[in-house]
Amino acid sequence: MLSHLRRFWSWLLPPRRSSLVPYTGLEVVAVVLLTELVWAGVLIVPLVHFGLSTWQVASDAHRSPEHGENGDAQDEANSDAPMDADRETLTKARVGLWTSIFCLPLNLATLLLLPRLLSDTRPYQLGLTTYRLGRSVLLGVLGWIILTPVVLWLNELVHQLYVRITSGEPALHSLTMLSRSNPAWWELALVALAAMIAAPVWEEMLYRGLLQRWFSQRWWGGALACGLALIWALVDKSPLIYADCRARNWSGLGVALQPAGFVLLLAPGLLLAGLCRRPNAARAIYGTAVLFAIRHSPYWPDPVALLVLALGLGWLADRTRSLVGPIVLHSLFNGVACVMMFL
Repeated sequence: MLSHLRRFWSWLLPPRRSSLVPYTGLEVVAVVLLTELVWAGVLIVPLVHFGLSTWQVASDAHRSPEHGENGDAQDEANSDAPMDADRETLTKARVGLWTSIFCLPLNLATLLLLPRLLSDTRPYQLGLTTYRLGRSVLLGVLGWIILTPVVLWLNELVHQLYVRITSGEPALHSLTMLSRSNPAWWELALVALAAMIAAPVWEEMLYRGLLQRWFSQRWWGGALACGLALIWALVDKSPLIYADCRARNWSGLGVALQPAGFVLLLAPGLLLAGLCRRPNAARAIYGTAVLFAIRHSPYWPDPVALLVLALGLGWLADRTRSLVGPIVLHSLFNGVACVMMFL
């Protein structure tokens, strides 16, 4: 039995390969700035805001009822504040949804074309290859079967502990809030498209294809990834940190600093990664996983469980030198999340 498993495992996994990446750190910085800031913040988000605002005004004008001078108008005035708050939250969720879909082709073109023009980086050097395609897909499915119950169980446990310790509620994902707002069928389809196609393809291309490969070429790559994760955790929560410091709300400040504390707590893991047979690759997988998890800190404490998923995705990308398996695993995992969200 064991011999059959070993044969199957050796057939499933390719021989270990390592390859140098031709693109430089300046190219990595340029790709990240263009895709994460310029295309989204400067170009797409303003257009999406304008389109949604126009649609909302037209929708309100079409559905506005005739109110009497007393009863209905007074009821509407009393409910204006919560309705406005809910509308603002849903608008932000819709902006994020449309932005992720519209940015995908721009982001992919930037990531593929910029390194190709500057350093002749080929797609296979970023993990886009059809080599052992069927086995890579099978590895992604097997990874999904193994990791999904572990990550979901850990996420549920962390949420329960968070509620007990802080007496607060975990932050809901924007897509979850949108799916609970009684949206139209086409909006639910867009949610599924963003979760199962746009997010897995882009996040695996960025984190496992571009960043992890570049980090793995440097002994300090994993430490740099963890440092970037710490900076992001502080920047993302900076409005809350500033407000709590001014109000001397120390309990609130402690909650706002939890993502940064989580990164610091994980930092010693780099020392353990350095004991592996391929220390640079292990530190890169670990650091990239921390960075990937903490980028989801707006939905704290989800990053705790997502770290386990990210470690599996990073190992699979490094072991196969392909992004096919990680994209399949990531897409199927998000598909389970979508089903749970819709139900």
